[in-house]
Amino acid sequence: MTEPTTIDSKDTILDAAQNLIAQYGYAGFSIRDLSRASGLAKGTIYHHFQDKREIYRSVMERDFSELVGGLQAAVAGIEDPVAWLHCFVRAYLHQANKRRNHIQALLRELGAMEGEMRQMAMRIREGVAGPIVTVIQQGIAQGSFRDISPQVAVMGLIGSLNTYIAWQLVVDEQSVDENVSDAIVDIFLYGLKKEETQ
Repeated sequence: MTEPTTIDSKDTILDAAQNLIAQYGYAGFSIRDLSRASGLAKGTIYHHFQDKREIYRSVMERDFSELVGGLQAAVAGIEDPVAWLHCFVRAYLHQANKRRNHIQALLRELGAMEGEMRQMAMRIREGVAGPIVTVIQQGIAQGSFRDISPQVAVMGLIGSLNTYIAWQLVVDEQSVDENVSDAIVDIFLYGLKKEETQ
């Protein structure tokens, strides 16, 4: 049987590695396991990647690119900050369902992260949080939002989203309900307190 082309074999390795990481965590698989799961010789794997750590980093980088690309596509061309937030949160929840196994594995591995892996997690955070900060700043400048710290606001929104996603995927072992996106944005924008009637 002929092995896939160079580009195809690299994707095949990363796909198999992502599945193994999701099932067993970073420490729970070997290059031999990866060779078996991908159907590629160990030599082919080492042709593309120096070691298991580089494979894990590449899986995370690919996932990061897909996440940010999906979020950017979802909000492209939306000028109104409120509409932007609604589309962003809906896309974020959609990405959580699409990336379910990877998120579960990442949450399990998070405590053991060190050095370059922690730096990558920080890049992911900035890639997701950065655009929200910009939109909140625009909303403040336009008078749509109160003059509050955009960084603190982003932590509130992302914290709410990630807690909801973790509870659904890890604790309840269910898919994320993307239909709650409007409720999440409404709570973020308006809180729980009713406006007092005069």
